[in-house]
Amino acid sequence: MSGIVGILSVRGEAVDSSFLQALTAFMAFRGPDTQQTWMGNGIGLGHTLLSTTPESANEQQPLSLDGNVWIVADARLDARADLLSELHHAGHAAPNGAGDAALILRSYAAWGEACLDHLLGDFCFAIWDENRKSLFCAHDQLGVKPFYYTQSERWLVFSNTLDCVRMHPRACASLNELSLAEYLLFGSIQDPAATIFAPIHRLPPAHALNWRGGRVSVQRYWTPPLDEEICYKRPSDYIEHFRHLLQLATKDRLRADRAAISLSGGLDSTSVAAFARRAGVNHLRGVTLVYDKVMPDEERHYSGLFAESQGIPIDYLAGDGYISAVQTDFLEVRSSQPDENILPALDSDFRRLASRTSRVLLTGEGGDVGLFPANSHFRRLLRQRRFGRFLRDGARYTMSRRGLPPMGVRTLLQRRSLIRDRWHVDYPEWLNRDFDSSLGLRERWNERKAPQAPHPHRPEAVGALLATHWQNCFEDCDPGATRVCLEYVHPYFDLRLLRFLFSIPPVPWTLDKFLTRAALQDMVPEAVRLRPKTPLAANPLLIFVRNNRAAFSQTPANMAAYVDRPKYDAFVKSPAAFSLNNYPFPVRVTMLSAWLSSPAVFQGN
Repeated sequence: MSGIVGILSVRGEAVDSSFLQALTAFMAFRGPDTQQTWMGNGIGLGHTLLSTTPESANEQQPLSLDGNVWIVADARLDARADLLSELHHAGHAAPNGAGDAALILRSYAAWGEACLDHLLGDFCFAIWDENRKSLFCAHDQLGVKPFYYTQSERWLVFSNTLDCVRMHPRACASLNELSLAEYLLFGSIQDPAATIFAPIHRLPPAHALNWRGGRVSVQRYWTPPLDEEICYKRPSDYIEHFRHLLQLATKDRLRADRAAISLSGGLDSTSVAAFARRAGVNHLRGVTLVYDKVMPDEERHYSGLFAESQGIPIDYLAGDGYISAVQTDFLEVRSSQPDENILPALDSDFRRLASRTSRVLLTGEGGDVGLFPANSHFRRLLRQRRFGRFLRDGARYTMSRRGLPPMGVRTLLQRRSLIRDRWHVDYPEWLNRDFDSSLGLRERWNERKAPQAPHPHRPEAVGALLATHWQNCFEDCDPGATRVCLEYVHPYFDLRLLRFLFSIPPVPWTLDKFLTRAALQDMVPEAVRLRPKTPLAANPLLIFVRNNRAAFSQTPANMAAYVDRPKYDAFVKSPAAFSLNNYPFPVRVTMLSAWLSSPAVFQGN
């Protein structure tokens, strides 16, 4: 979770060393162990270190092995033993204790830009090649580590911290109105290459950036593999393979003997905690968010059952006081971009509580992705005329779920008869008409559809994995946004594990997390293992909004360019505005208004 920054002169001019040092010093909050800079011909690199692994304890970046090729990286590599073996056979052997940045640099020396075909893990990095006069940057396959950049006629500035890039004089010159509209409509920016600031871009997940000869090019280097379906003879083989990969994914993310885990009483986080124990993490401490008064909540009970069975100490953070009281501190702008976080104090206190135990926080995020329901499975079998498989899987589904297999009939009928389900949300008619029409917002809204991706077996699951939602979530958890020295790691987003899960037969393994439940046999209490997957009994954010309804019922004067004020005023006075489906709209308008009013927005940091 190191901080990285770079300044490249497009015209070969000398880089202002004081500006580079200022950018690097700004990121000391995310890398308090060391801060270093390096200056070359028309290039300057900066790095701030937060050591989270034994290999990083003595790491020095910016790093070079030969004085000609330099790297700054925020990286945690998986499958290090495999990479070390590949480097050895390629004639670029590295010691076992080499840092992750050094391994990336040796991989570049061995395979050039094709080194990305050999790297697994969470990473972003920039490599300056003096001999080629080229800059090579990359973002990990799923976008866990953010990477931002801006380019002018004279300079290319990049960092994994948005506020660092914003310190460039022209970086905040104008807003990206489409990003702003996407925030109002969907709660986050949908374009993986955009930020709220028009001059600042994101490097999308699984993409590499090249600069050479004054030109920037961005190219995708990875797509999910289209593997054949795995057909094991024994059901136990699926379970053992899953156990092996989840333990491997957990172990690769925990090279130290101490970690915190965001622990609920559900299957995903408890499975990660159980396998962390198996991986030899002796000092594991849980942190659990609970609600004891404002709504029914069983997380304290189930997480306590699991923690007691594993001998894991657990800290509880009660969220009741954060959402029950009337307060306005949520309007204080804390984020680089507008967001829907109306409980920033709760999130900050949770992270600080976790950081008392370790600089690393395990999560169960992604547990739903690999086992995403395969709703199109049966329709696909019929299209392929695989009637035997259709009947066999249909029988398994019926026996397991006591219902008919999903064929999409309900969805089709809803589309044709305009039947609305409980999650239906109407297009916001209170948007400014000119703003709406100039960006084609209604068309974007109507084109929304469930995520899909080209994949022979699991298009919904792969589509869910590639959705921009995850990139935004990862960025929100990054220290560059949270300002807390805590690195989130997500074993369920391990590519080796996901590749396996996308290749298993959907029936029965993806049904109600059947595979996870089978793998946890004799590892967790039965009450936890067999606990039904149920949503929260109430929405804590909706409770907070209703407790602070007056703050969200105003029609902000500075939103006239985006909101038709009379229509919006009528909307927030209607009962529908603060319903379960619609309450995010007044939240977004109010939070965007506060963000636009903040003096820091257009002044950098």
